[in-house]
Amino acid sequence: MSQRQTTSHNRIVSLLCRMIPLWLSPVTALLMLGLISTGVALAQGSNGGNTVNPYTVTAPGVNGQTPNGMIQGIQNPMAPGVQGPQASQPQGGPGSGAAVFYPDPKEYVLSAGDLINVRLFASADYFETVRLSKDGTVTLPLIGQLKLSDLTIVNAELLIAGRLREAQMYQNPEIIITLAEPQTQQIITLAGELHAVVPLTSKPHTLFEVISSQGGIPPTAGRTVTIIRPGVEQPILIDLGNTPQEMAKADVPVYPHDTIYIGRSGVIYVVGAFKTTGLIPLANGPMTLMQVAAVSGGPVFNGKYNDLRIVRTTGTERTEVKVDIKKVLYGKAPDPILQAGDIVFLPTSAMKTVLSAGGVGTLFSLISLLLIAVR
Repeated sequence: MSQRQTTSHNRIVSLLCRMIPLWLSPVTALLMLGLISTGVALAQGSNGGNTVNPYTVTAPGVNGQTPNGMIQGIQNPMAPGVQGPQASQPQGGPGSGAAVFYPDPKEYVLSAGDLINVRLFASADYFETVRLSKDGTVTLPLIGQLKLSDLTIVNAELLIAGRLREAQMYQNPEIIITLAEPQTQQIITLAGELHAVVPLTSKPHTLFEVISSQGGIPPTAGRTVTIIRPGVEQPILIDLGNTPQEMAKADVPVYPHDTIYIGRSGVIYVVGAFKTTGLIPLANGPMTLMQVAAVSGGPVFNGKYNDLRIVRTTGTERTEVKVDIKKVLYGKAPDPILQAGDIVFLPTSAMKTVLSAGGVGTLFSLISLLLIAVR
């Protein structure tokens, strides 16, 4: 606070002291003076003074002013679960974040058969289109034969630039290599009954394009795909999802030498008196008995509802549990949670089978026979 502001402040306080009634207690008077003095100081600081609010978060270069969109004392709070721009960006380093799914084209590994363009940056004098021979070599002007196979594009650029520098033809050459026509390479798709070696053309491919070329995902396949990519230490796990939005995110590019593995999902075997019998894949985790019954169309009329069996195998031991599916349906018994490999068997009732085969006429015949026997 300046000398002039201090003098003005003292005059105001002195004037207010004269205005305080004498009948007030000393304690009350001191409290009033403290409040008044604080208010005057704050008012002067906000009316053009140079006092900086110590509770204002100041970004570098803002000169004590509150940045737009930031409340004083609060560093731009965000709603729970919402990440800031820095948190949402992938971390750097090879094999991390989005770089795993969308690798830099410069990281492409050259191999025999690749057709490449080699040119000198900012110069039209040096431009060659060559194909890597079977032994992975190319022949370039001013250099001669050079092996480029098993090198990434960026390493091949550095190698050619170094050779031109050694030949003393250019002082600081900068070489740029682009793929003119990648060779037909292969990615291997493995899964359950889906075994194939898929040839790739020059155009980019996505995960679903490769899977569709082999007839799509089998019904017994899981919803998690594993991609093993050269140069990436950890396998890449991709959840295929169950909605169009999730599947669109899962349709990532695939590259030569990728190995795609589609694991087999767990299944539940439904047999007996159900409308539809067979395998029910556990695509989204465990299922309950009622869910399995709904998927299979429900039990048919001649099912023995009180004698449903759930057969579970653990190691070499087999356990059989008897369930009344009618009680489960009406909420009088708990709905069992089924696991992969469980067998759900609903036997048929002999009486219901006869009734369903002969209809009402058979029922009347049985009643007549009973009446005759009683007589």
